[in-house]
Amino acid sequence: DPELLNLLLTALIGGQDLKTAEKVALKATSLFPNKPYFWKVLGNIYQWTNRPYMAIRPYEKAFNLSGDKKLAKHLFSLSLALKRFDIAKKYLYLFEDQMKPQDIVFIYNQAGDIDGLITYLKKQDDKFSLMTLARIYYILGKMQPALNILDKLKKTNRFDINGVLLKANILYSLKNYQASLAVLKDAIPKATNKDADFWRTLSDLALMLGDYNTSKIASLKLIEISRPRLIDYERLSFLLQETDPERAMQICLEGWKETGSDNMLKRYIAIASLQHEFPKILQTISTLNPEQLTTLLKDRFILINYAVALDKHGEWLKAKALFEKYMSSDFSKDVLAQYIYCALDRNDTNLIKKILKKFKQYEQALPIPF
Repeated sequence: DPELLNLLLTALIGGQDLKTAEKVALKATSLFPNKPYFWKVLGNIYQWTNRPYMAIRPYEKAFNLSGDKKLAKHLFSLSLALKRFDIAKKYLYLFEDQMKPQDIVFIYNQAGDIDGLITYLKKQDDKFSLMTLARIYYILGKMQPALNILDKLKKTNRFDINGVLLKANILYSLKNYQASLAVLKDAIPKATNKDADFWRTLSDLALMLGDYNTSKIASLKLIEISRPRLIDYERLSFLLQETDPERAMQICLEGWKETGSDNMLKRYIAIASLQHEFPKILQTISTLNPEQLTTLLKDRFILINYAVALDKHGEWLKAKALFEKYMSSDFSKDVLAQYIYCALDRNDTNLIKKILKKFKQYEQALPIPF
């Protein structure tokens, strides 16, 4: 008799005899499988005894038999808590109107149901849902449907920087590079300091297509908003070298200090040398510790620039010692040639003869004038 079983379960649960109550509930569900109450009680017992995973099936049975929305809400919340998104997804239709699109998309994603997610998103008209659907189409290689959605957002004044980036990426994937860059450039007036991804994409694509001024503007913006990459410092050091070498040098120093990249320090020294800013080279190098200096001077061109700076600053003996030390351990025709040029500048014929004699074995490697 289901009534007697109901009374027995009530008494056992009231007396905290959950072990016996579980046996009775299991027996009741086998004898009366169409009675939702017994399934619900069994689910409750599993939860009370710290076995929530086992509670899901009885709760589902109880809901399917009763259609009790209160029970469905409990089952839905339990499924989410247990990360059983496959179960939670089945009951979304009951609660969609009470949920944010972001939460619904999250559940579909976690359940791995892309088709279900697309079906849901197609029925929505809010900006988040449309952008999500456009991204999914892009990932699936359905470029035209994605572009159609973005055009719709633009026509309804809901086209933001994220939409701009997505459209630029789609056009890039279609190998329509100039159109991709045009989309980005059109959005420059609306881009803010928070849109670092936009400025990075703009800088990279503009450089690739030879629009160096736009690339420069974007990388400078990244420095302004304190979001530069090493590549932005490197890029600007070249783009500004001819038109604004002083700024290029500042950027190199900043890049070196911010990233610790030896390449930025080397770029600084190279540009400073071209500008005959020898005191600045010496001042910067003087801040290095011995280990840093040793590492830096392994680069023969940096050693040459440093030696020339020393020479121009009246420290010829230090420059000479640098040349000698380098040439004694690692031959370089560039270092040897510069050593000779420096000696020529000083009209030191004796030193030139000594150098030529000492390194006679490398005669074939010397520049033609020597």
